[in-house]
Amino acid sequence: QVLPKMLKEKVSKKDFIIGALEEEIEAELRDLLSII
Repeated sequence: QVLPKMLKEKVSKKDFIIGALEEEIEAELRDLLSII
């Protein structure tokens, strides 16, 4: 029962990191578009 919990934590951590990266990329794109 410990393994599924570990896997769940890994997945949620990955989702969190991907979400943060997407937000950063979106902000960068918005900055670039505002310069143009």
